[in-house]
Parts: sequence; structure tokens; C-alpha cells
Amino acid sequence: QLEDVQDSDNNIYKHTLPNEDVINEPSHHQTEEDKATSLHEVENNEYSEEHYETYDEYNDCNDVDFYEKAGISDEDNMKYWFQRYILFEKYDEGIKMDEEGWYSVTPESIAYHIAERICKKIGPRRIILDCMTGVGGNAIQFANLFPIVFACDIDPKRIELAKHNATVYGVQNRIQFVIGDYTALAPRFQADVAFLSPPWGGPNYLQQERFDITKLRPNGVDLFEMTRRITCNIVYFLPRNTDVTQLAKLARNREHVEVELEYLSKKLKALVAYFGNLVLLDDSQLTNSPSSYF
Repeated sequence: QLEDVQDSDNNIYKHTLPNEDVINEPSHHQTEEDKATSLHEVENNEYSEEHYETYDEYNDCNDVDFYEKAGISDEDNMKYWFQRYILFEKYDEGIKMDEEGWYSVTPESIAYHIAERICKKIGPRRIILDCMTGVGGNAIQFANLFPIVFACDIDPKRIELAKHNATVYGVQNRIQFVIGDYTALAPRFQADVAFLSPPWGGPNYLQQERFDITKLRPNGVDLFEMTRRITCNIVYFLPRNTDVTQLAKLARNREHVEVELEYLSKKLKALVAYFGNLVLLDDSQLTNSPSSYF
């Protein structure tokens, strides 16, 4: 069973470690004042005056030039551009995106939380594998905390975008970019932690009552099993309406999977499943914890 537990302060679960230490709320490497000014809390059509002013500046140019520069195909996808500082705080410093990147990249504060949580659980001297990196949002945050990150993607253009964005954040020297099909290259990778965020099929995934991971391409179950051969420490980033019973079945006998709900601006954005040594609690603590474990 999964209990929808939302932390009223910053919307992310806190759990007690086996040594009774408490995982602190993620700092997101910014003050609350910075957060208020840089992470504009806009969703859908909730645009601030600042966004309109910025858009008006672009309207002084040819609209085609604006869309091409922003990596947006048409006005229908402008809602993603209005959330650009949620996706990348340093967007104005030269971040580059493509059409898919706008709706698939992990918001920066969530990406940093995932990286920070892994670091606190198993330590910083680890190798991280970002199996399908896209425009590099997660790889960049991993590289902020870990010395070696492998970032793989099948699309050479997206790898170039990820490389550029990593340079904006000054972490390019910690990331090894790999062009290729992860499903073919998986046997060649060695890593301590694998981050899986396969394409969800675009925004239409929300039309399903329960998202079936076997409908992912590649098949989400097969993808997990091939990744388990690399490491048992897997982070699975999935749609918020994912069928959690499928995730429970991925865990082997006497293993646990921890499901974490990721909120942003008080809205549920995604579901993250942690496997292996990334589960925060041991057996002795499960009875007194939120029922987000299987």
C-alpha cells in the first residue's frame, strides 16, 4: 500500500536512518530568498508579470526566431518556457533545450534532492550512471556531488545539449558523455548507482488512470532487469500515476522498494522508486514509518 504523505514544509518525505540521524530537508543550494526570486512558482497559465515582460522582449523579434532559440515548436508549448527557472535556475546563463527536453527534464530542485539523498545514504565517492540523460538535468546535479558521472543518450544532438548545459553549471569535467543505445551498452557499464528515467511517451501519459511501466519503450520491467545486472542501487523516475504494485514486484525476495512522491509548488510532479541500499530504513523501522515501503 502507498500512503500519499506530503510534507507541509517542502513537500518531500523525511525518514529516520538506522543510526537515528535524520535526513535534513534538501537545501537545493540556495536560500529561501533566492528560491523565491529564481524558482518562479508558476504552473500552466499562472504567469507572473516578469514572465510577460520577458516574453514581450522576445516579441520584439520575429516569433519564428524566438521559438527556434527557445527550442519550442509552437505557442501551445509556451507553458514549459514560462517554467524555465523551475527546470534550470541558470537558464538565462545560456541553457539550451529541445522540444522533448522542455517536458521531460527533471525540475532542478527535485534533481538536486535525489542526488543529495543518494549522497547522504551511501557517501560521495561513488560512480553514478544516468542511463538516459536527455538534456542533462539530472546528470548536472549528480556531478555537483559525485566525482564521476556517466551520462548516456541515444541522440547525439541531446548529448551536445547536455554537454553545453553542464558547462553552464561548471561540472562538465565530472561527466563522461556517452552516445548510444543504453539497452545495447548496459553490459559495458560499471557504476555504484543507476538512475533510470526512460521516456514517458510525452505529456499524454496523464490520460491513463494507472501508468503501466511495461508500455514504456523499452519495456520498463526489462529495462530494470538489465540495469540490476550493473548495480542493485537503482533510482527509477516515473510518472506520478504509475501503478506502484508493478514496482513492488520488481523487488526480489526480502528486498524493499521505497516509493517517494515528489511535490513542487504543492503539486505532485513525479514518483521516484529507490531500490537496494538506497532505501532509507531497515526492517526494524518499517513498522513505525509511513507506508511508502513494500
